[in-house]
Amino acid sequence: MRVDGFSIPEALYIHVPFCVSRCTYCDFYSNVASRAGVDSMEGVITRTLDRAEALALRFGADHFDTVYVGGGTPSCLPRPLLRRLLSGLGRIAGAPREWTVEANPESVDPPFLDILEESGVNRLSMGIQTLDPSLAQTLGRPGRPADSLSALRQAMMRKLRVSADLIAGTGREGGLIQEARILIGEGVEHLSVYDLILEEGTLLEDLHRRGDFALMDEDEDADEREGLNEALAGLGLLRYEVSNYARPGTESLHNCCYWRMGSWLGAGPGAVSCVEVLPPGPSSARPGIDGASLRIEEARCLEGRQEAIETVVDPLDAAFESIMMASRTVVGLDRNAFASRFGYDVEELVGKTLATWLPKLRIEGRRIALAEGALDLGSAFLRDCLGEIEGRKQGSVGRTQTKKS
Repeated sequence: MRVDGFSIPEALYIHVPFCVSRCTYCDFYSNVASRAGVDSMEGVITRTLDRAEALALRFGADHFDTVYVGGGTPSCLPRPLLRRLLSGLGRIAGAPREWTVEANPESVDPPFLDILEESGVNRLSMGIQTLDPSLAQTLGRPGRPADSLSALRQAMMRKLRVSADLIAGTGREGGLIQEARILIGEGVEHLSVYDLILEEGTLLEDLHRRGDFALMDEDEDADEREGLNEALAGLGLLRYEVSNYARPGTESLHNCCYWRMGSWLGAGPGAVSCVEVLPPGPSSARPGIDGASLRIEEARCLEGRQEAIETVVDPLDAAFESIMMASRTVVGLDRNAFASRFGYDVEELVGKTLATWLPKLRIEGRRIALAEGALDLGSAFLRDCLGEIEGRKQGSVGRTQTKKS
């Protein structure tokens, strides 16, 4: 569907920029809640709801298929403020098919879970990260890992689908695979396992530079991931995206919108919207002209005085982003959807790369994906795709434009 030249967004992301404390590896926009104060938090929630409503009106979204409340740590909000946020989102979003709220175990309690259920939330994403107390301390995780299992058990007693996060790429007592087994034994049906990245400017990056913290080497990391894939498959959780595993039917619908480059809105400090720009009229997409995206980046501040930055992403850049996101998934790229949006088949854009990578691709009907065992080679595949696309762009003038809103 369309409105005023844009695809109507189907997903809504809300960024809550508050945490109990700052993790040593995190470079997301967040603030320590106790330092910000209740008045500041209330102001942020008010402006976030107003912004979400304004964006929904602008792009013609009278309901959303999925809503995701992340951060930050939404569960650290004072309970009356959390209730107000979710109640306001319910009025904006209608009755989403999937409504996720992120939480850290130390702030999961019966009143929190009551508010989720009363508000219509049906999915809880819990940031466990590790069950190793020593590693948790190094990562700056609040609370005790032992409390994570208690929080999971409380959540499992509710009418919520529960997902859990773990961090990979670093040694820990008992090992990553054992931690994953424990979480699944508690009833977790969706597991996100993210490689630890040393983001510039974080405390953990400084510890690593000084030799006080070490990551696994590439071979160790690859062996761990391979073992994890096998162990989780044996337990019924299939890898459907580079970092995500789920029992069939419990995949994150919201994240799937990102990976297939659907249109979504983002509200809250630091949130990002991405909306497809549609060609004028009912005519087919014109190669190299149509298929652009409008990206809106909300200001990373609590006061709400700075304007959002809007950027029109060039069609070829948007095409690369579509390939990039699809290559992360087992289902891969929908060639029909790609051709409908950008005006040409993906082979016309990156045909040489596809030919080179053919032994590592899985082609089923009109879908192209990295084959089993090649999903972790996505970075190399994308480098080849980008090189071929950049060759097309040489000598042409991009249409990227930026303004404030």
